[in-house]
Amino acid sequence: MKRLFLTAVLLSAFSVIGQELNPLRELTVLSAPEGYLVDGTLEDFEYASALPFELFNEMDPDPNGTPPVLTKAWVMRDEEALIVGFECPLVDSTHLRANVQPRDEAWGDDFIGITMDLFGDMRNTIFIASNAYGVQIDLRNNNPTIESEEMYDIGYNITYETAAKIKGNAWFVEMRIPFSSLQFENKDQQRWRIGFFREYYVGAQQHRAVSMNRDFNNPCFDCQFNDFLLLDNIKSSARRDILPYVLGGVPLEGQKMGSPQGKIGFSAFYGLNSQNSIEVAVNPDFSTVESDAAQVDVNSATSLFYPERRPFFNEGADLTATSMNLFYSRTIANPAGMMKYLGQGKKVRTYALAGYDLNSPYLVPGENRDVVGTAGQSYASVVRFSVPRKDGENFGVLSTNRIYDGGGSGHLNAVTVRENIGDSWRFNGEYAWSHTVEPDTNWITSTETFGDYTVATDGEIFSGYAFSQALQRTKRNWGTEFSWNHASQTFRADMGFIPINNRHDFGGGQRYIGRPNGKYLKFYQIFAGGNGNITPQGLWKNQTVNTEYSFQFAKNFSLGGGVMHGVMEEFEGVVLRDMTRAWNWIGWSPVQAFRINAWINPGEFVAYNTGTPRIGRGLNSGINVNFQFAGKLQAGFNGNYSSLYEADGSGEIYSGWIWRSVVRYNANRFVQARLITQWNQFNNSYLVQPLLQYQPSPFTIVYIGSSTAYDGSPMTQIFAKAQVTLRPFK
Repeated sequence: MKRLFLTAVLLSAFSVIGQELNPLRELTVLSAPEGYLVDGTLEDFEYASALPFELFNEMDPDPNGTPPVLTKAWVMRDEEALIVGFECPLVDSTHLRANVQPRDEAWGDDFIGITMDLFGDMRNTIFIASNAYGVQIDLRNNNPTIESEEMYDIGYNITYETAAKIKGNAWFVEMRIPFSSLQFENKDQQRWRIGFFREYYVGAQQHRAVSMNRDFNNPCFDCQFNDFLLLDNIKSSARRDILPYVLGGVPLEGQKMGSPQGKIGFSAFYGLNSQNSIEVAVNPDFSTVESDAAQVDVNSATSLFYPERRPFFNEGADLTATSMNLFYSRTIANPAGMMKYLGQGKKVRTYALAGYDLNSPYLVPGENRDVVGTAGQSYASVVRFSVPRKDGENFGVLSTNRIYDGGGSGHLNAVTVRENIGDSWRFNGEYAWSHTVEPDTNWITSTETFGDYTVATDGEIFSGYAFSQALQRTKRNWGTEFSWNHASQTFRADMGFIPINNRHDFGGGQRYIGRPNGKYLKFYQIFAGGNGNITPQGLWKNQTVNTEYSFQFAKNFSLGGGVMHGVMEEFEGVVLRDMTRAWNWIGWSPVQAFRINAWINPGEFVAYNTGTPRIGRGLNSGINVNFQFAGKLQAGFNGNYSSLYEADGSGEIYSGWIWRSVVRYNANRFVQARLITQWNQFNNSYLVQPLLQYQPSPFTIVYIGSSTAYDGSPMTQIFAKAQVTLRPFK
């Protein structure tokens, strides 16, 4: 009896201890007093009734240790917005890293923010933050159940106010986050999971502090925040914007000015309520302000992937994101009009997009390389349903459809599932089927074949399937991963990005993670794994084994690298064996004014685009250097070098550089002057892009600039754009 009683007491004690690590708190948010101002000054009378929070726990470099300074936060509200105040002390005022710059450019600064799970099921989380000058940075975590930087969408933007002040050994910031900028469940009382995160510096050492105790055996970081805000009677909770724009330009050829060109259009976002919205774009200008950085493609057998940066497609992008890239919004290249519905229901999430595209890429995947043509006009649609469950689990379906004018179509349907197995295992599965009716056109005239079909767009009809399965386990010191992906020979994703098919791809590996937080070594991880590709017909395409390592040292210095050995690789009928290559990288930022990242990748590589595939001795390397002056002037220089020589030393196969520089002067956080220059030695092309920009909010922007490209003869385009946010509906 005594033993049973003692056991019960011990279990009860351990239960209480476990709960106390992150005790669940439900906190009613009280109203701000009349006369409060969002001005960066946290007056006592303003925050007397606000909810207090402390960032009491250090995440890095001392896991679950005591941070060098205690950062504080307060939360209150008015009828239309959430108000958050922060006090951010410094060990010494000289340790502050902060710059006046445009929004979403302050990730290397001292910044602080609030993490919010607005539906309480970890379907996604949003992070709303600021640096010491009130520069706004926000992102969405598309999959909080795992720790992966690939899941962070920094293209996500919302409208909110910030005001900051620096005083002695501390800085202060206030945020006003309108409820109309957020999507949440349409009900009388809201219950939002929230947490706080700060990244700052003590000398050269980076520190991260959070408002919860961290369990490193749980890969879901955001799930461990256990404070819930209770809010009643939210008003004006639907965002309703119209964004008209006018765009004009004049081409120059040498000294001759061409005919002026112009374009007008608009997009509109209409929130039906706090969780359902409709977005329309008519004759949209979906160009981006900054050109994509050139990538080295001289030895690439497939098309290159570029991230989406257009705001229209980023809203709801977490719903359509898949590991196989079944939907790639940049395949909608030149739409005449688009409409999108987004429903963030508690039980079902819905995404529906439809539009008319004037031209788009037409990609035909292959076993070794892809072929790309330019398609004509088409109707495009995407429908996605997802049933969210607890802790980020979900089940969903996806359908993409493209119907081409003049005949031909591409249809894809998929089922997706995300499951948590215990506390540490995560499973992600995607299963897709496609049906293709090729247009009978001259978009692609290649005589290549795949199975019983031709690559040319000659009216053939076929179906295919694909799947992706990944299993991951994360513990404090160990990580395990397995994957099995497949795309059949006839699988197509007309609105996705799958350049290679007819492969079974198997992979896996084991990772060890150490967090010693020593005087010199702060963190390290070591990985060993392998990968194999085989066709359904039994032909091995490649077999590789590899190791990786990374170390984080004191003074904000890190390095890493690894070695990969290719046991074999088959490419277009040629079998190549025993290829070894290494890579090494470093990152260092001892002071705010200087940051450098460099990498080098020497070894043996396959020459894919030179007739007969063969092994050569190559080198890929790159360097990125950033300077910051007086908090307002920034200069970044990036260089990528790639070369490949015959294995016997008899000659060069290719070599060259791509250099890119970006110089910015920020008069304040809304006004920026910028100059981009780029030189691509591989095609002997130059690019010069000066720009003057005014952007007071994420969606209002005015700029004037020019773009000069040279690839034999100079071509210059002078352009200007004005886009404003109007709110005619209440």
